[in-house]
Amino acid sequence: MSPENGARVIAEAMSHVGEHYIHGGYGATPGKTDGCPCRPGMVNLIYQQMNPAKSGKPQSDMAVLAAQTLIRKDENDPGKYSVCAGSYTVKKGGHEISEFDPELKTFLDYFGKIDLRLGQFPSILMSPRRAYGPGPGGDIGGKLVWGEICVGARHFDCIGFISFCIWKAMGKVLQLEIKYWREPFNSGGQVFDMRAGQKPKELMDADVLIQADHHIGFVSRDGTLVQAEDTDLGVRATPGFSLDSPGNWTHLVRLPDYKPDPPPAPKPKK
Repeated sequence: MSPENGARVIAEAMSHVGEHYIHGGYGATPGKTDGCPCRPGMVNLIYQQMNPAKSGKPQSDMAVLAAQTLIRKDENDPGKYSVCAGSYTVKKGGHEISEFDPELKTFLDYFGKIDLRLGQFPSILMSPRRAYGPGPGGDIGGKLVWGEICVGARHFDCIGFISFCIWKAMGKVLQLEIKYWREPFNSGGQVFDMRAGQKPKELMDADVLIQADHHIGFVSRDGTLVQAEDTDLGVRATPGFSLDSPGNWTHLVRLPDYKPDPPPAPKPKK
């Protein structure tokens, strides 16, 4: 990718630092279809599910102003249900809570009396939810946390973040599984297998880093990682990546200069 296009992609990625992670998210804000055209929506907002006890059905668990997704392969698939944790480990005021926590009782006493769908609430930044989705060491699995509200926040998973930023910066819509991003036939890029000692002479903006088949992110020419990291962390930019010490990153992909997709054909008049 040319330095100019790489800089555009990295600038787009950096503009989303602080936004949220959810499984299946391709950049949509809850309830809207403003994500990458390959998956424009699928992120919905839970206004107020007020029972703090963990139930046998995650869709009934507590969540206030939190995003949710249910991703299914087909009608026979029960689907993977996720609730955004609101980046609770990095947001000011975020923390794990107990269903018996006094501050939760105070919250419920107040917010149980108003209809959040009507916008009848003061300006709040954090809210409780039982989070489901990727986190440190695996699925958070219904941990009760105090996280940032999801109203108006874009939501990504790691691969959706890659697709969204390339689309916004270059007008190219790409939707590939992680393992296919590191296959030149699919991504069109130059692939370096860092496990085999392969690496470019230097980093370039918008190089793509991959961890086997389970994670993907961008890196800038100065070694800053920009990635939709986990539901407890959201989208983050962290310095310090080195080609000499790649850590858990197994592959680097240098992408081509994608040509923008042509505009859709006009619909025939009735």
